[in-house]
Amino acid sequence: MDMMLFKRSDNLVTPLTVGGVEYDNVDTVGEAQGCPFDAGLSEYTKGRAVEFDHADYCCAIYMIDGVLDVTENSTGGTIHAESGDVFYIPQSDGLKVTFSTPDHARIFWICYPHWH
Repeated sequence: MDMMLFKRSDNLVTPLTVGGVEYDNVDTVGEAQGCPFDAGLSEYTKGRAVEFDHADYCCAIYMIDGVLDVTENSTGGTIHAESGDVFYIPQSDGLKVTFSTPDHARIFWICYPHWH
């Protein structure tokens, strides 16, 4: 894989539906480009909680702006992440987490190996 630059104009946010909930997402780089991981941007708004199943991938996430609450569904434990924070979600069989926000959140994420 050669080095690649993805300009702001290439990173167009498009609606994505996960578990019946629509949110804004950009898959910037991933398997299609020969990359061993996926990376992109996502935006969340109040009232649209999204559940992710982490049985097949792990994620590191950087909070660009806003507030994001990430709840582990089996334990109810919650991470409250704010602008500038970084958090990690491990790959684990049966691990499901829900992303929600009291207002809005914008994140940059990296998932390994691939989240789709």
